[in-house]
Amino acid sequence: MSDIAVLAEDDDWLVSMRAMDLLEKLAHEHPERVEPYKRLFIGALADTDKWEIQLQIVRALPCAAGRARSGAASSTFCSETSRIRKRS
Repeated sequence: MSDIAVLAEDDDWLVSMRAMDLLEKLAHEHPERVEPYKRLFIGALADTDKWEIQLQIVRALPCAAGRARSGAASSTFCSETSRIRKRS
């Protein structure tokens, strides 16, 4: 997981985007594993001008950052969005 976090901050925005994409997917499936890296979603990457990275951040935030505050509600949201995404 730490290797993915390092890649998320890579200078090549495509590498960063793919790492954030993976972290976003993991945030839905295993939010507890992404929790230690939530700073990636609210730190410098949040200020990027690349909409592709911003999209990954927006999709992951309810699962990665909200779980500690809202507990079951966030878990339900993550489950629902994962189920919806699998149908698409």
